[in-house]
Amino acid sequence: MLIKRMARITYLSLATFTGKQALLLLPHTVVMYFILASICQHMLMKYINEY
Repeated sequence: MLIKRMARITYLSLATFTGKQALLLLPHTVVMYFILASICQHMLMKYINEY
């Protein structure tokens, strides 16, 4: 659900830019996804360790 929403936001934000700007934004998008994924993984590991 969260991933779908993020993908939609990314798609919409990339669709509003021209191809060149979208390519410049791509690394930032990847970094944002990586940070969010690591946060989710951290929370999941915390949850697993508690139970």
